Amino acid sequence: TKEMMKLLISLRNEGKLVIVISHDTDLCYEYGDRVIVMSSGQVILDTKVEEAFDNEKLLKKASLVEPFVNKVKRTLNIKNDKIKSIDDLKEVINNG
Repeated sequence: TKEMMKLLISLRNEGKLVIVISHDTDLCYEYGDRVIVMSSGQVILDTKVEEAFDNEKLLKKASLVEPFVNKVKRTLNIKNDKIKSIDDLKEVINNG
C-alpha cells in the first residue's frame, strides 16, 4: 500500500488528478485531500477529508469506520488538521 501511495503521490505532484476508490478510511484520511462518501449508490457527502470523518452519523449511514488517527485525535482533544498518519501523531505526542 505504501509503495502504491508513493506512486500516486508522485503522479499528483506532477499535476495529475488521482482518484482512489476505497473503503479503507485510514488510507483515505492519511493520503486524501477530498472525499466523496456514498450510501446506496448516492453521494451523501463531498468535502475535505478532515470534515468528512468527524461526522459519526454520516459514517454510520455509509457503513464506514472512523479512521484510527482521527479517533485518537478526538479522544485526546488534539485540534490539528496536519496530523494525518500514525507517524504524525507519534511526533506530536512525543514532542508534546
